[in-house]
Amino acid sequence: AKGSKNKQDHLFNDHKRTVNKVCFHPEGNVLFSASQDGTIKTFDWRQAQPTVQTFNCNTESIRDVQVNSYSTKTFAAALENGCVQIWDMRKPDQFEQQLPFAHSGPVFACDWHPDERHWLATAGRDKIIQVWDLQGRQPHEIYTVHTIAPVSRIRWRPEHKFAIASSAL
Repeated sequence: AKGSKNKQDHLFNDHKRTVNKVCFHPEGNVLFSASQDGTIKTFDWRQAQPTVQTFNCNTESIRDVQVNSYSTKTFAAALENGCVQIWDMRKPDQFEQQLPFAHSGPVFACDWHPDERHWLATAGRDKIIQVWDLQGRQPHEIYTVHTIAPVSRIRWRPEHKFAIASSAL
C-alpha cells in the first residue's frame, strides 16, 4: 500500500533446515530459533551487524525453545528424541542439564512457569504433560497429566499456580 511503513528489518537464514520455533528473549534484543538441523541459534541485534551464536543439541530436530523469565540466561530446548535440555546462553558448548527421557517420543512443547522459577512443563507425542522441578542437581518430575491426544502446545496460566492450557496435534 502506498505510504505503508511495513518493511522487513532482518532476514536470518543461518539454519540448514526448517525452523520449528522462534521466541524472543524477555529483554527483546535476542531472537532464538530452534531448527530441524539440530541447532538453536541466537541472533543479537544490539549491534549494527547482528551476532549469531549456535547451540548444538546433538539431535535431529528441536521442536521448541523457551527462555526462563526469572533466569534470563537460561533456556529450555524440547527435542525430537524425547529429551529436554537446559542451556545457559553464556555457554554454547554444552547444556547445563538434560532430562534424558522426558517423554517416550518427540517433545513438542515446553513452557516455564510464570511464578515458580524452577518449574518447567513439557509435552509431546506420548499424550503426556510433565511438570519438572529443575532446582538442584537432580531435576525431578512433580506432576504428570495424561491427555487424550498428542500435545503440540502448552502455556501456563498467569497467577494460577496449577493451571496449564494445551492444544492437540
